[in-house]
Amino acid sequence: MENHVNSEDDNKPKADEQKLVNDKSEDVVQELLKNNSGRAEKGRTFPFWRLPALSRSLVTRFMKPLDIILLTMTSTPFKRFMKSYKLSGMDLLFLLRNVLTKSRFALHTDDNNFGISLRFPKSPSLIFVFPKQWKTFGQWKNVNGEPMQIQKWTENAVIFGGDLDYPQKFKFMEQLAKHLVDIIHVDKHLLSASENKNFNLFDCFIWNFVPKFHQIHLGDLRFSYHVTPEQLRFLLNVVNCDHMLLNLSVEENVVEGLQLKSKSLEVSRFGDWLTMEYIIESECEEISGQIERVQPAETVKLVKEWRAGEKLTNIKMLDLHLSANQSLALKIIDKFNGVKKLTETEKQILENGEMKGKFPSGEVRKIRRATDGKIAVLSVNRDLVKMKVLENGGPLKNF
Repeated sequence: MENHVNSEDDNKPKADEQKLVNDKSEDVVQELLKNNSGRAEKGRTFPFWRLPALSRSLVTRFMKPLDIILLTMTSTPFKRFMKSYKLSGMDLLFLLRNVLTKSRFALHTDDNNFGISLRFPKSPSLIFVFPKQWKTFGQWKNVNGEPMQIQKWTENAVIFGGDLDYPQKFKFMEQLAKHLVDIIHVDKHLLSASENKNFNLFDCFIWNFVPKFHQIHLGDLRFSYHVTPEQLRFLLNVVNCDHMLLNLSVEENVVEGLQLKSKSLEVSRFGDWLTMEYIIESECEEISGQIERVQPAETVKLVKEWRAGEKLTNIKMLDLHLSANQSLALKIIDKFNGVKKLTETEKQILENGEMKGKFPSGEVRKIRRATDGKIAVLSVNRDLVKMKVLENGGPLKNF
């Protein structure tokens, strides 16, 4: 989908319309966004109504997306117009972590900022920030029926002010999200969150608002996100998401009834809840992460199940850091039919082709799946186990 700001269109305005755009568009934006009383500002409308609708939509291509968004908050007719001619080519990211860096140069920022970011393929991202506290300031604007205090903080950032508690801020954040999707074609929804004891992420409006996530990122490298077994089951079993990056600590080390259904799953430290059995039963295409308490027999079972073609049928890549040396597992796997060491020629083919720059270290084997003849490359290097299913296993078909 084309980026609204940078896309080109063969149906450009006529010469007189183009001259009007060049001469007036910047003045129009500044005039409509300047400080006025709330009533006067609401009464203003988009000045190009006499143009045909298509030409009007082309005029908006010369406006900055942030100016368009702010204008839809002051002009109801303009918002109705933009609902028919939406901005396009954007990703919407919910940021429930520190958005603004705490600084003595930036007053009233703190570690509990959160917000919504709009990401463009070829332009700087926009961010709408809800800080923990911010003094009364700026203009009152109508955001999906809710009056909010708004101030443009930088060229690409807007602050929502007022000393609000968390329920109010989430209410305002929900109204802003609804306002944005009214005027924007969202390509992907994303969520990034770090733990905050002041609110419960799993009670947030986001889960009902987003039909499908492209990516969910919880926790970070230094601090895990604490969840209950019920919350973990909701996240993995219920939420529709393509890619999950999880650094979670669960109240119980053993969690029953998990289903791994996302396309990719990356588990950072504290992955006690992830077991080899869940990986074997997963529907994922890619899984990477650290797993505790894995014995060589479990690695043997994983390879055996994939080779039989009954489990792990979707898997394309595994990258597992296990808690124990898996060399013994490889000795057992070497006795299976359809398992061979790679020849030097086969190694060179992979290093120069499908696995260029990603050829694994340690002991490397090729494995043929019994059901369809698919070839996977397995590597074992002490506690590191990797497996990649080749798209073209033809050069390695000789066993």
